[in-house]
Amino acid sequence: MDWKNQDLDRARAVIETHRQVVVGRKARPTLKLGERESPTLTSALILGEEYACRS
Repeated sequence: MDWKNQDLDRARAVIETHRQVVVGRKARPTLKLGERESPTLTSALILGEEYACRS
């Protein structure tokens, strides 16, 4: 739940290693008092853009 526990480099490594089976990333976008955007959703969007399937 804490955005500080997110490791995008590790997530990238896991995605690359298991590219044939990874189809998405689950994110629970929550906001804490005073926040304007969800760090969890932001990181999911970053990874989604990097690894999106384009046709």
